[in-house]
Amino acid sequence: MSVVVDYLMSLFTPSAPGARRLGYVGESFAIRARERRQRAAWSLHRAETQRFLNDLPRDGQRLVLLGSGPLLDVPLEALSARWPEVVLVDVVHARPARARAAALPNVRCIMLDVTGCLSALDEGRGVPTPRPPALPEARDATVVSLNLLSQLPILPLEHLAGLRVTEAQGEAFARALVEGHVRWLRGLGAARAALVSDVCRRWFTRGSEVVEVEDALHGVRLAAEPDRAWAWEVAPWGEIDARTRLTLDVQAWFDVPQLM
Repeated sequence: MSVVVDYLMSLFTPSAPGARRLGYVGESFAIRARERRQRAAWSLHRAETQRFLNDLPRDGQRLVLLGSGPLLDVPLEALSARWPEVVLVDVVHARPARARAAALPNVRCIMLDVTGCLSALDEGRGVPTPRPPALPEARDATVVSLNLLSQLPILPLEHLAGLRVTEAQGEAFARALVEGHVRWLRGLGAARAALVSDVCRRWFTRGSEVVEVEDALHGVRLAAEPDRAWAWEVAPWGEIDARTRLTLDVQAWFDVPQLM
């Protein structure tokens, strides 16, 4: 029944321009479904993310969460009690997330494409140049990019693959998205900019000792050691298929580091 409810809600969920046809609305509800299936496996990641957000120094007058999504790992009520204002930023805010936000008088949602290129992708203009937008809410705020950095290229690359973009072009675009996001965060003029992201994907095959390690940031390197690090059991055996398991190495910084 929950699958049917999710599907019906997705039909009436607003999103930023271009986001629906590129798959962001569907992915928002797919994440909710995966979390329901893997609640136990995701518990460590959820707890560590919430601990990081609760431990953030209170710099500025508001907290801005980029990539807030379905709020599965956001202790929204606790953050609302601690900060004068909380701003949730994403390309999609599904109804359950909007309902939690609406119940708190100092929380608001903003729909925003932080890449600045989803409309161009949706219109089929080839490989666009990322143009991160202005974010006035960053002034006198603590801004957190939350489990977002490695996700920025995923759906755009799937779309570009259908346009017969070469692998080299796609990889250059993905790197530009990741680098551009880090530079954008550092240049927002926020009181503080923080970052939580997976940096490495580890693929396990049942019956084999071979582990495939995938760089989640497309070769982009950050200059500082993380303040926190943990493993996210994102897809235990059986989630993808019976022979495959996927874990993510997640790292978190209270101050976004420079690029190497």
